[in-house]
Amino acid sequence: MAGERFREVGMSEIAEADPGSVESLAAYAAARRSWVATTDAARGAVGYVLVDVVDGCAHVEQVSVRPDHQGAGVGRALLDQVRAWAIETGRPAITLTTFTDVPWNRPLYQHLGFRVLAEHEIGPELRSLRATEAAHGLDPEVRVCMRLDLPSAIRIEPAQVRWSYDRVAERYAEMFVGELAGKPLDRALLAVVAEDVAGRGGGPRLIGDLGAGPGQIGAFLAGLGAEVTALDLSPTMATLAHDRMGLPAVAGSLTALPYGPGSLSGAVAFYCLIHLDDHALEVAAGELARVVVAGGLLLVAFHTGREVRHLDTWHGEDVDLDFRFLEAGPVGDCLERAGFVVELTAERRPYPDEGDTRRTYLLARRSVTPRG
Repeated sequence: MAGERFREVGMSEIAEADPGSVESLAAYAAARRSWVATTDAARGAVGYVLVDVVDGCAHVEQVSVRPDHQGAGVGRALLDQVRAWAIETGRPAITLTTFTDVPWNRPLYQHLGFRVLAEHEIGPELRSLRATEAAHGLDPEVRVCMRLDLPSAIRIEPAQVRWSYDRVAERYAEMFVGELAGKPLDRALLAVVAEDVAGRGGGPRLIGDLGAGPGQIGAFLAGLGAEVTALDLSPTMATLAHDRMGLPAVAGSLTALPYGPGSLSGAVAFYCLIHLDDHALEVAAGELARVVVAGGLLLVAFHTGREVRHLDTWHGEDVDLDFRFLEAGPVGDCLERAGFVVELTAERRPYPDEGDTRRTYLLARRSVTPRG
């Protein structure tokens, strides 16, 4: 049995545990969530892995390797298959539960890039699974939950985003130009940015409304007395922000901002990061850190989650648009790598007139200490 090695560390009960019924293994195979390792020299399987979906992540339910093939990279190869499947299906991470002090458990997984989850990071389904393990006699004091974060497989083409927003710009402006009237949290957080900039000493007093759309966010900030410049990937949106909202506005990309180093005292980026893939998000974070002055505030907002919603039609027009939901932790980490310090994270339910998505806000300050 693959579990025989546990006898070496005094865990005979684990060595003798039932590996599961043929029916349960067949169910994993039917769901295409199991992989079997074979070798030319061996007759039959030398290992297998079973995967569930837990809290939206690929969860390793079991990975098992025959004793005579342990230490030969079979387990790692199986986990590589899980990783490939998880990326292909848009899973943000691989999770598992394992023993803390068994050498080929937690220490090995850490070597492969997994990290131990803090209690507050454990999702509800993983927490329930851990409770089930405890009910079956596995002491939670000697078990840990681990996670390997994965790169996103999604690729978003800026040209498709630009084309799509150009097509819907007029209708979009009609629908959203007055949206802040029903969004008290948005108004309050924007006021924080405006007040912070107004209270600065010397240096620039300009706030960048980035991913501005038709300019409703910038117009609100201007109404608070702020000096605002607007930018949007869509030339049509930038034109609307200028012509209808009276904002200085340009067409441009978050990944190549047309502003000088430290030229913005603050910046807001509402619902534009959702149109960036992982690479573009890292580049954009670096650009934001370049143009926001040391000590300046950045406020970002995005739809909360892990899914990607694709639209072929929107506001009565043909589009080719991916809306990528994001999580506070990875976005915050990305900003901090670029040189920001996250000061506030907030999440809210949708307001009555909004779509059915939760919203996350991050308020981050440009560090005054150089990176490295």
